Amino acid sequence: NYPIKRPVNYPEDYFSRVPISEEFISMVIGRLRSDDVYNQIKTFPNPEHRSTALATQAAMLYIILFFSPSTLHSQEAQMREIVDKHFPDNWVISLYMGITVNLLDSWEPYRAARTALANTLQPGNIQAQAIKYLKKVTQMNKAVEGYLTEGTLTEEYILDNISRLMSCLRECNVTLRWIILHTASIADNNRRCKQIKDEIIQMRYEPRAVFILLLNTAQFEFLLKEMFKKLLEEKQNKWEDYKKEASERMAELGEVFSGTKPLTRVEKNEHLQAWFTEMSSQINQLSYDDCTEAGRKISHLVQAVDEVQEFHQLETILQVRQYLEDTNRYLLQMLRTINIKEESLNQLEIIADLSYAWILIDSFTRYMQEGIKKKPQLVIKLRATFLKMTTALDLPLQRIHDAKSQDLISVSLYYSTELVDYIRKVLQIIPETMFSVLHQIIYILTNEMKEVPTRLEKDKMKEFAQMEERYKVAKLTHDISVLTEGILMMKTTVVGTVKIDPKKLLEDGIRKELVQQVSRALHTGLIFNPKAKTSELEPKLLALSEQMNGFLRSFEYIQDYVNIYGLKIWQE
Repeated sequence: NYPIKRPVNYPEDYFSRVPISEEFISMVIGRLRSDDVYNQIKTFPNPEHRSTALATQAAMLYIILFFSPSTLHSQEAQMREIVDKHFPDNWVISLYMGITVNLLDSWEPYRAARTALANTLQPGNIQAQAIKYLKKVTQMNKAVEGYLTEGTLTEEYILDNISRLMSCLRECNVTLRWIILHTASIADNNRRCKQIKDEIIQMRYEPRAVFILLLNTAQFEFLLKEMFKKLLEEKQNKWEDYKKEASERMAELGEVFSGTKPLTRVEKNEHLQAWFTEMSSQINQLSYDDCTEAGRKISHLVQAVDEVQEFHQLETILQVRQYLEDTNRYLLQMLRTINIKEESLNQLEIIADLSYAWILIDSFTRYMQEGIKKKPQLVIKLRATFLKMTTALDLPLQRIHDAKSQDLISVSLYYSTELVDYIRKVLQIIPETMFSVLHQIIYILTNEMKEVPTRLEKDKMKEFAQMEERYKVAKLTHDISVLTEGILMMKTTVVGTVKIDPKKLLEDGIRKELVQQVSRALHTGLIFNPKAKTSELEPKLLALSEQMNGFLRSFEYIQDYVNIYGLKIWQE
C-alpha cells in the first residue's frame, strides 16, 4: 500500500537507476502478456478461473511494467490486451506474502493503463462480479459441509469423484481469494477505491459466512490431502492385491469349466476353460510400472468379462456370475487405484494457496476468537486453517530452494515463527476466557464458600455443604475444562519448520495471562490516596493478600481439570 501522498514518477524513476535493455524488458513483458509461464491453466482449467491461474505472473507483470513507463502511459493496445487477459474480473492483486495493490489507485497516473482498466471497473461489471462471488459463498458452504459429513469422504468415494472434489475446491479457493482481496481496506485514501469497496460490502457481504467458508475449505483440503497421501503410500500394494484376487478368480473359473472342480449345474466346456485360463494369465501380466498401458488393458478386460457373461448365458449360474462380478469389481478397483497420481496432490497444494491473505487473515481473528469462546471444538477446524496458511511459505521458499541457497533454513524459520506468533495470538483467547471464568471461581471460593473445619458437628453439616455455591463452582470448572479440551484437540502440529505442542501452547498462554492478571492486581491494589487521614497500607495489603490467596486456591482447584501443573506455574 502506498502512503497518503505518492512521490511523483514513483516507482519508475527509482527503477530507472539501474539501466536495463529496453528490448529485454519488451520481450519479458511480451512473454508474460501472452503465455502461461507457470503452466497453471492445467490446474485451473475453468475459463472463469483464468485470472486466478495467471495471478502469479500477473503480479510479476505489474512490477515489470514500471520498468517500461512508456507502455503504461501510451501503449493502449498492449495495456488493453494485458487487462483483458489478467485483470478482466479483478483489480486488487497480491504481489508477495500479503502485499496487496489496488490497480485503480496504482495506475491512476498512467493514461493507457487507466483507460484499459476502465472496462473492468464499469459499475455493471463490478456489480456482476460481486453478486456472482457473494452468491457462491452460500452455495460452496453448503456443498463443502455435505462433503464434510461423517462417512462421506471414503476412499472409494474419493477415487470415483476426484474431478468433482477438485472442482469444488477450485471454486471455494477462487471465491475466497476474490472476496478477501476486494473487500479489504486497500488504498482507502483513494476516494474511488473506497467507494467501490463499500459498494461490494453493501451487496449482502457477510464476513462471518466468508470465515465459515474459509474454515470448511481448510478442513476439506486437510482431509483430502491426508486421504491422498494414504492412497499414494498404499497404491502399489493395493493394486497388487486386487490383481491377485482378480487373477485367482479367473483361474478358479477355468478349473470349474475343466470339469475337475465340482460346481452344481456347470458342464465341462473346454473353450471357456481356455478362455478363463488365458484371462488369468493376462491379468497376471499387467505391469504396475506402465500405468497408461495397464489402464488400457484393464478397460479391455472389463469389457471382455461383460461380454462372456452375456454371450454364454453365464448369468444363469449364480456361483459363476458371482465370480465374474467380483473379478470386474477388482479390475475396476485396479483402474481407480492406478489413476491416483502425485500430480493430484501437487495440484491440491497449488489450489490451496493462501499467500495473498498472509496479512489480511488478521481481519478474521475476531471471528476465530468469538467462535472458540462459543464452541471450543472449533479449534479442530482452525488447525486445518493454520495448516492452510503454511501453503503461503512455499512462495518465498521455492526459488531459494531451487537456487540451493543456505538461506532456506533461516527464511523458513522466520516465516514459520511469524505464523506461530499469529496462532498464539488467536489461541490466547482461551487463557483469557479461562481467567474471566476463574475470576468468578475466585470470588465464590473467597467470599461465599466457607472452609470446612477438621472437626464438624453433625448439626452444621447442611450449613457447610453449600450446595448452590458448589454447583456454581462445578459448572464454571466444567466450562474451563471444555476450553482446555478445545486447544488440546489441536494435536501436535508442524507449522513450516516449527512444531507446535498444544499443551505447551496452553501452558505458555496461562503463564502470560497470569502475569498480566497479577500485575493488574498489584497495580490497582497498591494505589494510595495522599490525602487519606488513616494509613491505607495495611487494609490494601490485606485485600491484595486475599486476592492472591484466591488466585492460588483457584489454581490448585482447576489444575487437574486443565491437565497442567498449576502450583508449579504459580510458584515460578
